[in-house]
Amino acid sequence: MIEPGVSRRLIGIFLVISPFVIWTILLYFISTCERFPIVDFLSGGEALGCADYWLNRYQTLVGGLIAFVGALLTVVFIHRQIQQSSTQVEEQRRRRSFAANATLPLALDQIVGYAELCISEIKKIYESKQDQSGLATLKNCSFVVPDVPPSALLVLKECIEYADAEVARDLKALVVILQLQHARFENTQARLMSQGSGKIVSWGNLDDVVHDALEVGAEAERFLPYGRGQSAIPSPINIPNFAFHLHVDLWCPRVSNSFPTHKSMKRVLGFE
Repeated sequence: MIEPGVSRRLIGIFLVISPFVIWTILLYFISTCERFPIVDFLSGGEALGCADYWLNRYQTLVGGLIAFVGALLTVVFIHRQIQQSSTQVEEQRRRRSFAANATLPLALDQIVGYAELCISEIKKIYESKQDQSGLATLKNCSFVVPDVPPSALLVLKECIEYADAEVARDLKALVVILQLQHARFENTQARLMSQGSGKIVSWGNLDDVVHDALEVGAEAERFLPYGRGQSAIPSPINIPNFAFHLHVDLWCPRVSNSFPTHKSMKRVLGFE
């Protein structure tokens, strides 16, 4: 697509060159006719026949030049209209992006709060069971599954729609791992409630649940500077830092020690 500045320069060049081209044609008429036809015509002479001759001889060329100039002006006019429409669409997208980003910090805070609630529920099981070796100690245990904040998902959806490609991809990853974490959390609770029917939950399974919740919270937390306008791009994810603020190392040292080797949901899903 031709830039607006380029099209304006082309029009300017055309307007500058056109008088010289016309003057050159007139000089050619003067050099080939005994008298200047246009002057004689205006003065009542009979030299109009020379002009008739040239117009009759080159009428196709003259018509083509007129058609070319008309087509050029039409293309320039249509291009300017398209450019104005594109500018309006981009301005609308930018404003919608601003509107979505205005509520992004609140949505991220809600997701961080959701992750903290999930970890708090699991923490009750770890603190109530001193012996964390084997499977028997997990019988008669349960926890509450917090609800995923629906308004936060709507905000993230809008931000994905209007954000830049790289940011939109990262936000999509956050939404996907949030849904996967919630599904795993519900599945683990259901298995805990029905362990008597042959379904077994180990401490390793609970460790994975804690990992999932920490990853969701850390993913949402890394977008906070971007959502607040403090950074043009999201910060790098830092799961150990998020776990440190929740003192996970005090009640579940196994999870804290496994950060370097644990395979994140984001990596499993192909977002890394």
